[in-house]
Amino acid sequence: MDEVVRHRDSGETLDQIAEELGCSRQAVRTALETAQRTAMTRYPRLSECRAPSDDEIGELRGLYEACPQAPRAREGSRTVRGPEGRLLAETCRAVIDDGVPMQTLSVALGHSTGWVHWLLSCHDLRPKPRPVATTSRKTRLTN
Repeated sequence: MDEVVRHRDSGETLDQIAEELGCSRQAVRTALETAQRTAMTRYPRLSECRAPSDDEIGELRGLYEACPQAPRAREGSRTVRGPEGRLLAETCRAVIDDGVPMQTLSVALGHSTGWVHWLLSCHDLRPKPRPVATTSRKTRLTN
């Protein structure tokens, strides 16, 4: 890993490092990310993600259980559109802002992968979409 970092610090590209060390580009990227050199790789946000802590999960489950039982729903389902649900959504948003992806948080809470996204939508608390660099090119010819 140190050798990969040394090559990268000297200005070599990922392809050059991979060729010189006889490994794949992905192996070089992984080594750089592991060495916390993610700003130099293609996927800098990977290092910002983390799993929720047991304390966070415990707090969120407690807030979910504090929500009223949903009428005509399966046992254990809660109504999360009221003030108790708002508190749950705000707490989820704080955990997300601290680096836990919504999908990871949903699964950790025992729900489907889109549940936290839905909860935040109910209370208008979804994070703003991150800007995406486009790869499209204008191909129209001018006359």
